[in-house]
Amino acid sequence: MSKYIGTRLHKARELAPEEEFFQRCEKLPHYVVDRSLVDLLTRGDVRASINAMVEADIAHLPFESLVIETQTDNCRNFILLEEHRTGFRSTMGVLRGEEAVEVDPAIVRIALGDTAFSIETEDSRTHETWMKIAGASLGIALLMLNIQGVEKEVIEPTKLNRQRKASGKPGIPTHTVMRIGHVYDHNGNRVGLGAGRTMPVHMRAGHTRRQHYGEGNTLEKIVFIPPVLVNFKPGERPEVRQPKRILAA
Repeated sequence: MSKYIGTRLHKARELAPEEEFFQRCEKLPHYVVDRSLVDLLTRGDVRASINAMVEADIAHLPFESLVIETQTDNCRNFILLEEHRTGFRSTMGVLRGEEAVEVDPAIVRIALGDTAFSIETEDSRTHETWMKIAGASLGIALLMLNIQGVEKEVIEPTKLNRQRKASGKPGIPTHTVMRIGHVYDHNGNRVGLGAGRTMPVHMRAGHTRRQHYGEGNTLEKIVFIPPVLVNFKPGERPEVRQPKRILAA
């Protein structure tokens, strides 16, 4: 078991033990998304991948309800996402530093359009920033399990929770930490990013293609090609090394 604890949900539970929002989050599939991966998955070019998922009819959450946890500045954002027949719904809580929590009771409704998310709420007090976080979190939730190169580590702090229970503290929920694990080069070779190794990371967008099948290949279906983390920009050509010139003596 990893000693690294990615979530801070237990701290929010300590500060607000009666808050139903955090109690519910504690019981749901929980994904803690590394900040570098959040930055990558909230860029404008990810929309092409989501559009492809919509076309292939696979733009769905991996669970009916789940929690996405992200970090911005000194805050931890807990976004509870739910999928319904007409779209997605989101509610949100925030842990500010280690001292205060805040929960927005308003429900943010999100629908997938042809080119953008449609985000709305019936509560005018909901901050615009929170609505943007809700939309970005949905994009992360839709993409994170469909990207080649993302590393997933399940944290089950069983031993630590026995100690916390003995001292009357809320348990640390089982959670999955998601981070950039590896990329692929121009030749399709996997390149690891461990041991402090750094390099530019870009996302090659997911797309669809039409595949013929059946007797005589007369039938056609849409196939989703998942996005891939790579170490080169779209359209960028690999560096071609010039052969050394050998000069005669």
